[in-house]
Amino acid sequence: METVKNKVNAVLESIGRTISELTNHHTIEEQKEYQEDFKERCYEIVELVEETYTLVSWPESQEYMEEEWFEEEAVLNHEESLAYFIPTKYV
Repeated sequence: METVKNKVNAVLESIGRTISELTNHHTIEEQKEYQEDFKERCYEIVELVEETYTLVSWPESQEYMEEEWFEEEAVLNHEESLAYFIPTKYV
């Protein structure tokens, strides 16, 4: 079964490929298509996170760090030190 974290990573990889395509020389029409694809992928990841994760800040996040599932399922929030997106089912 594919975890949400795997889905998020797959979407991020897709976004990376789209960004790579945007930097290559294409017609204006192709660039618009890539931009639309990029936006769709960004919305996809936001929806996944909002539906299934809860942002937990430090020091509350520390209580989850010793859990078996933590490394596999928690996602670090790069905008806030030691804050993690924790699967809502565990919060």
